[in-house]
Formats: sequence, structure tokens, C-alpha cells
Amino acid sequence: CYGERFVKTVNLKILIIMSCLIILATLSIFGQKEFSPKTNKKPLQDFVINLNQKLDSKEVDLDKPFSVTLEGYLTKEGRFDTQRSKFTKLEGDEKMIAIAKNAIEVISDSQMFVYLRDLGMEKVTLVLSQDDKQISFSFNSELPTPEKAKTISSGFNTLIHLAQLNTKDDIEVQTLLKAMAVRSEGNNFILNMALPKSEAHRLLKNELQKQKEKRYSNSGE
Repeated sequence: CYGERFVKTVNLKILIIMSCLIILATLSIFGQKEFSPKTNKKPLQDFVINLNQKLDSKEVDLDKPFSVTLEGYLTKEGRFDTQRSKFTKLEGDEKMIAIAKNAIEVISDSQMFVYLRDLGMEKVTLVLSQDDKQISFSFNSELPTPEKAKTISSGFNTLIHLAQLNTKDDIEVQTLLKAMAVRSEGNNFILNMALPKSEAHRLLKNELQKQKEKRYSNSGE
């Protein structure tokens, strides 16, 4: 059936990257050897280095609130069409807004959304925000029919369930997967994710430190 093909086609780790990078919750996936040939790893690595530098120099304060909304169109290559996509809401701390925008642009440059484009998603709305209590991310795409939206959301929920079964020993990944909620609403496919701010920051800082140590180790520093 379509749902089974969906599970076989989409890389479990891409789902985790897509959902977790964009809310700045985890970056551990960047260092792993397995990576889809459809995606470009370099923008992700550069993003990690840049964010580490900003945090080390205390240029940004992760606690500051922000909200960023992008209304975009995906090209067949999985990038946002720069002519048709735009940020429609930018609120809060300017430096955190810049980081959030950069995270979304990195996702585009990495072509990780190519899997969603292959499923028929073209027009999408992304909302990334942080308040005093939590960091949240929502992804919404209108599909041709309610049936297709329901089928794809069902496939994603199956994928999340399989990921939970395959990562039982990884507490951090389990935390992230449990924070995801996927559903269909009419023609719309909707993916929401929310984590307590303290937990998201803990995960982020832990993974940034791991990447920093790995970079120093690889460079011989």
C-alpha cells in the first residue's frame, strides 16, 4: 500500500533532522556517517560552526523570545523558491530571529524537503517560535485532497512509531519523537513539535558541544 511504500522511501533520520534542526533542538545527526544522497550536509555543518561561535562569544542569548513565520513554495529539488517564498512574520529578539531564519534557510539549502516535495507538497507554511515556556515548530502544507493529506499523515505517524521502536536506547531521540504530533485537517498535512524551553536548550547545548569536540578532534586541535 502507499503507506508501506512511504515508510520504505523516507529515511527515518531525515524526519528527525527536519523536525529537530529547525527548532534548534538537536544537532547530533550531523556527525553520523549515514546521510541521504539527496541532501547536502555542508550547510548543516556550517550552521553548527556558526552557532557555536555566536554562543561562545555571547553574541546571542538563547533565552530571548522570538517568532518567525515563512510562507513558501518548494521547488522539485526541495529548496524554497526564492521568488515565491517570504517571511511574513518576524517578532522578538532580532539576533534570535536571524538564527531562526538561518536555520530555515539551511534546511532549504540542504534540500531535505525534497522528500516532502516528492510526496506532492509544494505550498508550505512554517512557524518557529520560542516563549518563556517552550520552543515550538509547526509545518503545514495543503494537498490536493483530504484523502492524500490523511494518507501522508498516516504514513508519517507510522514512521514516527517505527523510529521510536528503533531508538529505544536513545533517550534524547525518544524525547524528540514524543514531542511530535502529526495529523491531517481537511486538505492540510500538519506537523507540530513542542518542547519545554529548558529541555530544548539542554539538548541543543549538549549536541553543540559534541560537534565542537568532534571538529577539534578531526582538525587535530
